[in-house]
Amino acid sequence: MCDAVDLLMSYQNPDGGFASYEPIRGPSWLERLNPAEVFSDIMIECNYPECTTSAITALAIFRKHFPDYRTADIECVTLLSAG
Repeated sequence: MCDAVDLLMSYQNPDGGFASYEPIRGPSWLERLNPAEVFSDIMIECNYPECTTSAITALAIFRKHFPDYRTADIECVTLLSAG
């Protein structure tokens, strides 16, 4: 469980949100290089409210069962995402 929390927390973006499968790595201007006119916003990952909510919920439940593991880090993640 602790390894899963470490992995989950490594996926958080600097702005506090969570993307679908990896942190945001590319700049937004990469979207101009999108070769598919039909699909927009596919060149870089973006935050999704569903992913962010699921991650924060999982961390909150984990914190109830394991209150001594990375307490400050988990609290920071939940505060950054809420703000």
